[in-house]
Parts: sequence; structure tokens; C-alpha cells
Amino acid sequence: MMSDELTRHLPIVEIRNPKSEIGTILAHYGQQLPPDGLLCVEDWLVPGSHLRGKKANLQREAGRYVNALYALREGHDGRYYSYAQWFKAFQQANLVIANEQIEHEWVDFDEWVGATAVG
Repeated sequence: MMSDELTRHLPIVEIRNPKSEIGTILAHYGQQLPPDGLLCVEDWLVPGSHLRGKKANLQREAGRYVNALYALREGHDGRYYSYAQWFKAFQQANLVIANEQIEHEWVDFDEWVGATAVG
């Protein structure tokens, strides 16, 4: 019943819109939730880090690289976020993460490129 209620009352927001900030979007959804309500988020993650240093910079650079590949493949300006970016956005929106699950999926590069939306 809860998910039907949220689906009916909240518009679908394209989180990957480059002009959208995930913290603002999460705060909006959080304000719409009833007390003890739940918000389910599912998305792809790219490499990233909240730390400083050479290794963290390399992880962030890898995330930018993956986003550039997705932009070429899918033909849009959107981007995917790292776990660190999602975590920070949840904190800024005063939302508590009750449960999280990260699944690793290996994709064959040639198959992935073959599914391109670009010419």
C-alpha cells in the first residue's frame, strides 16, 4: 500500500538530469513521506570516494570515465553517482539508510557497446 501511495502522489524525477542535484531531489521526496515512511532508491553506481589522496582521486576519475562512456553509449548528458555521493546526499536530506544492498554486475564490453543508442 505504501508504494502505491508514493507512486500515485510523487512524480517520477529523472535523477540523472545534469541540472538536478540528488540531495535536493532526496530532500523533496523525504518531505513527501509520511512518518516512518520508506523511500526505495535503485541505481547504478560508479567508482568514487569521499576520501582525499591519490587513490581517491583515481577512483573519482574512474567514475567520470564511466559516466563519459555511458554518455556516449546512451546519448544523454546525465550521470551516475558513486556510493559516496549517494551517502552524502542521503545525509544532507536528513534521510536514514535503513537497508542497503550493493550487487556487482560484470558486463561484457562488446555486448554493452552493441546496445548503444547512438548511431
